[in-house]
Parts: sequence; C-alpha cells; structure tokens
Amino acid sequence: MHYFDGGDRGNHGAPYRLLTAQREQLVLERDALDIEWRNLILEENALGDHSRVERIATEKLQMQHVDPSQENIVVQK
Repeated sequence: MHYFDGGDRGNHGAPYRLLTAQREQLVLERDALDIEWRNLILEENALGDHSRVERIATEKLQMQHVDPSQENIVVQK
C-alpha cells in the first residue's frame, strides 16, 4: 500500500501538478458559469416583470402602443 505523506512524489509529481492545475481551471470555470447563471435568472425575472406589466396594461387598462408619428412629447419647465 502507498500512502501520500506530502513528501517527494518521484516521477508522479508532474501528473499531480497537471491534475491540480486542471482542477483549479475547472473550479474557475464553474464559478464563472455560476455567476452567468445567476445573471440569467435575474434577467429572466426582469423580463418576466416587464411582460406582466405589458399584459396588464393591454388587457385590463386597454392600453396600446402608440405609433411614433402620433406621439406627442410634453416638456415641463
């Protein structure tokens, strides 16, 4: 039986370092994907809120989109 005691690994050091580096890279990628996932969830929620507001405006308040040529902008001074 072989036990790892933290000492010299002989010829096994290079593969161990490679695996450690790969693991670190995978951890970084996982963290980046986790952040991206959270941002996508936030975006989905924001878009869902907008869709809900638009649906209520059109269904309950009978609001509709205005053609830009018919739009009047009022500026208060």
